[in-house]
Amino acid sequence: LHASSPPQFPNPFHPRCPFRSGLRGRFWSGRVNLMSNSDLTRFQSQETAFIFHRLRAETADAHSALEGQLPVFDPKLSLDRYRQLLIRLYGYYLPLEECLLSDPQLAETQFDYTERAKSPLIEADLLALGETPTTISQIPRCTSLPVLVTRAELFGGLYVIESATLRSQAIRRHLQAKLGLTLENGGAFFSGYDSDTMRKWNEFSATLVEAAAEFGDDDGIVESARRTCETLENWLGQSPGV
Repeated sequence: LHASSPPQFPNPFHPRCPFRSGLRGRFWSGRVNLMSNSDLTRFQSQETAFIFHRLRAETADAHSALEGQLPVFDPKLSLDRYRQLLIRLYGYYLPLEECLLSDPQLAETQFDYTERAKSPLIEADLLALGETPTTISQIPRCTSLPVLVTRAELFGGLYVIESATLRSQAIRRHLQAKLGLTLENGGAFFSGYDSDTMRKWNEFSATLVEAAAEFGDDDGIVESARRTCETLENWLGQSPGV
């Protein structure tokens, strides 16, 4: 190579690239100094585009099917139908989040999901819409949850949960115009993180990219995201009480 030639690095997306195995974790932790800061930034940008391109492309149909079970933009949406939707969502999010928050592998990633939990918001919305602690405790819970055992599976599931907040501002405005709902009277869940939504998403995105780079199981992340969409879609499509 000539002195002026750019450094040549392994293709990070090749399945035999060492950075997709144990060495990759040491590389990202900074203990293997093979790239300049500018090269590392470019490498991370490539990885970001790669994992998110796959997630968007390979879960598009599953997301579309899931959105078909969310009638928030239906012109015929009534307050009672909205309440029934929240009941179904609560029956899915509560057991899923109980699994997430009790999983030691998620704790090891140092990603704090506690303050991001969605089921307390749904519960608050249901209380505002006339449900009681007793009726909420009797809501059927989904038992066909996605299997979130590995760290890749955990982050695949979290991708679905967190990416759902990106439409929150548009949904919040629609629900306020359609049903008069606000954060205080039944619209908290669909408000996402309110003004903090993009900051929270950027934090999660960075964590997902770092995690994907460390354990190198992009297939596992994508497949888990698909399963999460599919199990939630199936649950929402069932009749109440199932």
